[in-house]
Amino acid sequence: MTKTSVSNQTNPVSIPALSSIVAGGVGGLLLQSATVTAYVGVPYIKLITTWGRYVVAILLVALFAALWRALPRSQAIGLSVIAGIIIPSLLSRYMFGSTAPWSLLITFNLIFTILAFAIWRLAMNRMDNR
Repeated sequence: MTKTSVSNQTNPVSIPALSSIVAGGVGGLLLQSATVTAYVGVPYIKLITTWGRYVVAILLVALFAALWRALPRSQAIGLSVIAGIIIPSLLSRYMFGSTAPWSLLITFNLIFTILAFAIWRLAMNRMDNR
């Protein structure tokens, strides 16, 4: 394959694409953890040292990326927001044992979703514009 036949679209399994997914997941999680600490008072170190949260965050951003590639943009964004709120809220409650009210879980997971999606897309756009 010659260089001229390569598509301008980023390969979904390339190292830069994976890096942007990890950056979105980790960045969104760290910023969301700071928000939780500021509003609820949970120690920041406790939030950022829970490895299961990183796994969930990175897998969610990978889901955002899969939706982005498979669907029209508006549908991908809508489903990403829904998945980014529902999946971690249910996991927080039933897997990680959170006793926070549903309204807080939903609010903080919406914050995560917006931040993670934005960081991931910014990283992808920067990569595409190189």
